[in-house]
Amino acid sequence: MSIRPFTSFALGLLYLALTGCGSESSIPEPATTPVADYVGSEACRACHEEAYTDWSGSHHALAMQPATPDTVLARFDHTIAQTTLLATGPDFVARLPDATGEMNAFKITHTFGVTPLQQYLVDLGDGKKQVLRASWDSRTSQAGGQRWYEQFPDEVVPPGDVLHWTSVSQNWNSMCGDCHSTGFVKGYDEQTQSFSSQWQEISVGCEACHGPGSAHAAHPQNALSGTAALAEPTRQPEVCAPCHARRAQLAEGYQPGMTLMDFYLPELLNPPLYHPDGQIDDEVYVYGSFKSSKMHQAGVVCGDCHNPHRAAVDVEGDALCAQCHSPSGNPRFPQLKKLDYTRTEHHQHNPDSAGARCVGCHMGSKTYMGVDVRHDHSFRIPTLSSRPNVPLTCQGCHAEQPRSWFAAHLPPPPDHFAAALTAGGEKALISLVDDKTTNTIVRATALSRLAHSGLAGAARVTLEAGRSESDLLRHTSLGNALLLDDARRTGLITRLLSDSVLAVRIEAASAALDLSAEARSKLGPAFASALAEYKATLRLSAETAEAQTSLARVHAAMGDPIASETALERALEINRSFVPALINLADLYRTTGRDADAEPLLKEATGTSLAIPSADQAYALWLVRQGQSREALTYLRRAHHNAPDDPQTAYLLAIGLNGVGDTLAALDLLSSLSQTPAYDTNTHFVHATILRDVLLDDPSYRDAAVATAAALVAREPNNTTFQVLYRQIQSVANASNNS
Repeated sequence: MSIRPFTSFALGLLYLALTGCGSESSIPEPATTPVADYVGSEACRACHEEAYTDWSGSHHALAMQPATPDTVLARFDHTIAQTTLLATGPDFVARLPDATGEMNAFKITHTFGVTPLQQYLVDLGDGKKQVLRASWDSRTSQAGGQRWYEQFPDEVVPPGDVLHWTSVSQNWNSMCGDCHSTGFVKGYDEQTQSFSSQWQEISVGCEACHGPGSAHAAHPQNALSGTAALAEPTRQPEVCAPCHARRAQLAEGYQPGMTLMDFYLPELLNPPLYHPDGQIDDEVYVYGSFKSSKMHQAGVVCGDCHNPHRAAVDVEGDALCAQCHSPSGNPRFPQLKKLDYTRTEHHQHNPDSAGARCVGCHMGSKTYMGVDVRHDHSFRIPTLSSRPNVPLTCQGCHAEQPRSWFAAHLPPPPDHFAAALTAGGEKALISLVDDKTTNTIVRATALSRLAHSGLAGAARVTLEAGRSESDLLRHTSLGNALLLDDARRTGLITRLLSDSVLAVRIEAASAALDLSAEARSKLGPAFASALAEYKATLRLSAETAEAQTSLARVHAAMGDPIASETALERALEINRSFVPALINLADLYRTTGRDADAEPLLKEATGTSLAIPSADQAYALWLVRQGQSREALTYLRRAHHNAPDDPQTAYLLAIGLNGVGDTLAALDLLSSLSQTPAYDTNTHFVHATILRDVLLDDPSYRDAAVATAAALVAREPNNTTFQVLYRQIQSVANASNNS
């Protein structure tokens, strides 16, 4: 079983518990020959004094600073866990175990952030800048701050672990520098495994948002590229997205106003980053939830609520929302209702209580990095999901109440995309993709969840998305390419290999790797060009296990198993617990006649603390190949337990149970899944097939078999295979009825 690596390159998606960008690190000196177009924020001051003053005290301006007595907020001469923090004259030092486990002293070179926490960077050598695990809680004492704390206080992280402070997951160059400085170039050398990172400005300066300023400084009448983009409601969020989105970086050199997906690929609203209904879960940095909101759909942009120079909201409290949500409304957004939302009839709470505040009900929050509270920006009406793992904002104040209590107190759920994402099934997802009035990121998310669908409608919307004007929809369509027959799949890939947007071209190259070598040979120069771009994107992140695993897939598809094995071994050197690398190396052993050698890798993959379903599935299939089908069920059951909504885990478990003769258990499982997202077309087909076989011996299953087959045909009326199965079941049912 080959597990397809993360083609979205989302670094740390499942495996890197990012808790603040990094580890200890000393930051490199700025480039000796700065890019000519950058002039630095100080050059803006003479003409833009007010904006400069606002910016100079903001989180953007203070994103990173040299560590001095004036910039370090923490109290030193303190020990926390294995880290001793010392102040020696003007310098600050951290003593803690290094990558070998030996105690070592590291000079703190830079501060990282200011509030609600401040982190500290040290130099690890070879240009590597790491972030200490020990962080300073810079909130007031009354708020619980003014203390050192560790973000994983109960976890002992040994050297070599991906979460150790010396690992790539805590590396500033890889994980943080692009957003915490201006004009950043990573400078990673894969051969020496070292960095020569450079920047144009140590902070998030004016040019990070407005674009390089030399031409504007020389001729003030010439607008900056970023300034022009910021003035357009359709483009302003894209200027913020490189740093305020959970995204993968595809290329360096982005400047505000350029096409976002030529440089970055935003993540969709899917678990584990988001809850099944699209609410924030992991650290996703606002962009995705805001793009899914009715606010965004109405034309609201970041700058309508946030002053970008001060990096703070313009108005505090409910008054911020009342700028538009009031009886007088806002002429810029005439579609918003003109109501008095302060009425008790609206919020159903004591006017002086937290429940009466707009944010309390409409912007659920989660705390990241131990102390940093961040709000969901999808601005939803509180709705009780039928899925208990989907959070309800009301539970922030009413945690003691059972979910049944909320059902009696909340109004009927409004028409919202969350219903289709959580419980609507494949047809509802197809309808969501078809709905052009819905935000693009929501439609793309729905499309991505159809990747394993057997419905013709899923193939149709995939093809239509491949011709969409939306870069994100075209990109997402390629993730569904395996839904299509060979001719249509090849046609989709061929067209998008020459797309105008880098993210689409490299995803087309990735999808082409699943074609046969003969089919790829007919793709022409466009494939060679897009594949080169794809490899360049992976090389940009070559210090990560994710990129090395994807490079291994490229090598394997292009007929170079030795290079593929080398890349997978490098991935495991970087992160020994990276499950896709373990699984793919095991599969490489299988395809090269070494299947017996795969077991230790698969055992290692299933033994990680993450309990990843794909690892359990891979080991189960290995056990089946060894004739150990009953042993395989242990891992298939665990995979389904940990991913109950995943159709693949349900499908394999049902087949596994039936295969060892436990047909009743298989039918019980399939019946229980019939109203869940796991009951996709393939799982439904297996259900009907097993019922047909059981019906031959047991007429009591007649009604269930007929109903299940009829529902299968209703899912896909033109599917001849489903029609044949339905007629078979009808025939057996009629015969049993007559007897």
